[in-house]
Amino acid sequence: MIVLDSGKNVYPEELEMYFRSSAQIAEIAVFGRKIEGRETVYAVIVPSIKGAGSYKAVRDAVNELNRNLPAYKMLHSFALSADPLPRNSTRKVLIDEVIRLLDQGTYQQDASQTAIPRNILTPANTREEEIISVLGRKLRVKIFHANETLTDYRIDSLGLIELIVYLEDCLGIAVEVEKLNPFMTLEEFVRYLASCDQHSGTNLDEIILKSPVTTHAIVFPNPLSELVLFLVRIISRLFWNLQIINREHLIPQNAIVAANHSSYLDLPWLMGALPYRLRKKLFITGKKELSFLRYPFAGSPILFVDRKGNIVPSLKAAADVLRSGDSLIIFPEGTRTKDGSVEQFKSGAAYLAYHLNKKIIPVTIRGTFEIMPKGTIIPRFFSGTKGRVIAGEAIDPQNFKSVDELNGHLHGIISQQK
Repeated sequence: MIVLDSGKNVYPEELEMYFRSSAQIAEIAVFGRKIEGRETVYAVIVPSIKGAGSYKAVRDAVNELNRNLPAYKMLHSFALSADPLPRNSTRKVLIDEVIRLLDQGTYQQDASQTAIPRNILTPANTREEEIISVLGRKLRVKIFHANETLTDYRIDSLGLIELIVYLEDCLGIAVEVEKLNPFMTLEEFVRYLASCDQHSGTNLDEIILKSPVTTHAIVFPNPLSELVLFLVRIISRLFWNLQIINREHLIPQNAIVAANHSSYLDLPWLMGALPYRLRKKLFITGKKELSFLRYPFAGSPILFVDRKGNIVPSLKAAADVLRSGDSLIIFPEGTRTKDGSVEQFKSGAAYLAYHLNKKIIPVTIRGTFEIMPKGTIIPRFFSGTKGRVIAGEAIDPQNFKSVDELNGHLHGIISQQK
């Protein structure tokens, strides 16, 4: 807590959350700092886009956001960091270290200065040099910093699996995924990879895609789930004129159905568009936090994904489903959008489709964000919004050269369908 000379209290966490809403700010640490004898609200900011105009862009963003704050909460001054903010093992920002670096002149404190990059990741031997080179090609980065983490490159648990598969192939090593997580520093990550042995058994790709099928579901009619879908269909047609566009494309036969995700209404709208004979052969992926639904909806084929832990078992289960001849619903964004836009896709759907040669049916769901956005539990019945579930033609993964290319095409189709 910052106690100003006026006696008013300012809570840094509140301001950090507020200023992170700007597209210009990737990271921010707010703290109290004496300037001309007065305690002021100060911040060190990591800009989203680094370059000659970064300071001005961030200054304009700060000035705009300050307008909506009480005078005592306004950000008085700030400095820019060329590196990610220093953090401990639990990802908490080390404020004392930030202040020390600020006092040393490491950070850019006005437009005429330049932030000094620090802790550039340097290899200790030729093996680490090779690893850093391969990592740079994959992430399209020329210079890494030792205290950066994979999350700084938007790599989550699913992205980590894809990265490990790539590194295993390029470096000829066997990686124990349980020993890795996206919050490791790049220095720790590179050191671990350098210690890995050459392939001596089954690699991660083979475990997920080729090992014996072990996922088997017992599917049976559940009156409760059928009643819920029936009621949602009736209510949606009555209040939001829900229509299914290109229903003839929505016939998943050993395929992946991929849809954008804006609301808790997305899944019942999508499932309600399918007859029961197809639904019983269609598995659903959902976050582990919703695993309590297995009790009221017993008999429904649901795969629960631990988004923060080891995702290999979930990917293996999803691959088993497709290899067994069933189909799968995946929301590639991984979570509900905050603003209604189609956010960046995680690569799970494209990875499975590409390596198992299974077609993807792209589905765009319109209207659910306006009716029941993230953070609400009661739909807006009289919003005047029209609901649409739009199915596109199945995408053949054989027409693409890589998982990334397929994933980008899928995102484009789902974003543009109307």
